[in-house]
Amino acid sequence: MAKIGERLFSSPLAEDLVGGQSRIELTGGRRLLIEDHRGILEYTDSLLRVALRRGQVRVTGDDLRLTALTLRELAVSGTIRAIELEGEG
Repeated sequence: MAKIGERLFSSPLAEDLVGGQSRIELTGGRRLLIEDHRGILEYTDSLLRVALRRGQVRVTGDDLRLTALTLRELAVSGTIRAIELEGEG
């Protein structure tokens, strides 16, 4: 019988987790979670630019607020109008 870790790393889900890709999750246009970021490049209440392992993400909106920040994840809330990826691939 395979161990849990062995099953995870043989699944397609593991490719996202181990493949060096950042994860960006938008919930209802009001909350954005970015995993595996490399730091904040610019932050105002209408613009957030975040460095990723491969490029950067630019988030524009209204009343943007950084609600969580760790070395691995960040969360922002507000009215998110656009998300642009540069260099991720």
